[in-house]
Amino acid sequence: MLSPLLIALDALNAETVRLDALMELPEGDKARLRESGVLDRTYVDTIKNVVSIVEAQAEKTFRSLVSDPDSAIKGRGNIFQRLDDLAHLFQSELSIDLRHAVGEKWGELQPAWATRHVYTHNELDEAGLIDDAELNLMLDPYRKTYPLPYKCSRERCSTTLAYWALHSSGARIAPGPERRGIGLVFPDLDWKQRFEEPIEWAMNGDGVITVETNPTVGSPWPLRWRFTCPRCNNQYVHTNKKMLRFFLQALYARRDQIRPGIVR
Repeated sequence: MLSPLLIALDALNAETVRLDALMELPEGDKARLRESGVLDRTYVDTIKNVVSIVEAQAEKTFRSLVSDPDSAIKGRGNIFQRLDDLAHLFQSELSIDLRHAVGEKWGELQPAWATRHVYTHNELDEAGLIDDAELNLMLDPYRKTYPLPYKCSRERCSTTLAYWALHSSGARIAPGPERRGIGLVFPDLDWKQRFEEPIEWAMNGDGVITVETNPTVGSPWPLRWRFTCPRCNNQYVHTNKKMLRFFLQALYARRDQIRPGIVR
């Protein structure tokens, strides 16, 4: 019988083979798959599968090394799904520093785990997602990430429509008209009897971004944003949840821009 480690490695290798096969396709075929949503679906499935593989292997390893594993994890929920909590568990119970063992790759795993959380918790509405405590803990390391340009997806356009960044509080993307200086939280304004800066910008009516669904009472954050390309007039309507997915995908893939499926 194969060991749990070999089973996990075989499963990870199968995911790698699937992604490598897609990357070897001609650019035209990849563009069609991207436009039809196949690449996004494959990305989501791969993230879910990889997290599940790591989760299962981590739990098996922990239970094999700890004399009373049930007592160690009692009342802590599915701790093996939460990357940072998993690291704390191995450190406290086994004196194993997972962050050090993984090295620089640890920083790549965090947005992948956050992405998986966004995609799998479909029961959360927009407001619930913004306030989700577990997700916000995952996002905290990226709140000062340099804003990423969000570009038009039309094949021969690629005009920058706005700059997206994680808001300084809550699981929400804040679109802005320009890139901010390094070291500044973007944006970092309190909501005091007025809309926050991104919403005010959207309400200026300059044609680039508008609030598609107005903020509701008790929730001063738009349900949808509409982006209109000033060059080709292509329009994109995104919920905060969808924008968060795009942003995390870009972080995980180490891309310097956000440009969802190419549109012909």
